[in-house]
Amino acid sequence: PEHPVAVMVSAFQRLATELCELRKLAAAGALSLDVTVLDAWRKADIPVWVAAAELGALPANTDRSAPSLACARKTLRMAQQTVVKRRDHPLTRRHMVRALRDRALLAVFMVTGARLGAVTALRRSDFVSDYRSGDHVGPALLFRPGKTVHSGLVRAKVLPGQVGEWIQEWIDYVGIDDRPDAPLWPISKTDPSPYGRTAAYARVRDLLEPSAHGRTYSPHALRHLCEKLAFQTG
Repeated sequence: PEHPVAVMVSAFQRLATELCELRKLAAAGALSLDVTVLDAWRKADIPVWVAAAELGALPANTDRSAPSLACARKTLRMAQQTVVKRRDHPLTRRHMVRALRDRALLAVFMVTGARLGAVTALRRSDFVSDYRSGDHVGPALLFRPGKTVHSGLVRAKVLPGQVGEWIQEWIDYVGIDDRPDAPLWPISKTDPSPYGRTAAYARVRDLLEPSAHGRTYSPHALRHLCEKLAFQTG
């Protein structure tokens, strides 16, 4: 496939050509347009085609591999089963930090397709249990994806009710419900330090491995899965 830079240059060429044609039609009176707006667009001014490499572009990492939907569902189901087993046993009920975080963290990656950095940077206040969007009222996460947009821009990701319940159970268990500035993923009840990117990356990778049939998938692979599902379902 063509490099994204080459595609962008080609698209710009087509746009410039169309603008030149619009200028001609406007000058001939065939369109009701202000000719002066398009007057600067002349065919001789359209950039010639150049290869992406000539612009200094480097080959991109085109690995878009992702686990199957069945693999993702099985992994999340196993995480849920672990929570149930530990909750039902009196000796393990008091030690559920990892199980509850695994389940909630996995679900967030799977249903939002958010980047690792955006997920690990979440604060308690970024989870809203009654977020309103149009006719919808329900749980949502407020992301600040600084890599692709301005870091101050907030994007709300509406969540399924079940995922919202899992996040709320995690929040209640680690005791951060009344601490809006606390990291959403603390290391433990007694250690409020954020569960870092490296730890989250390794944990999600390890959780996916048993269901991945010998493949190794990172949290970013779940983002690719979300993209594929969105493309298939529209």
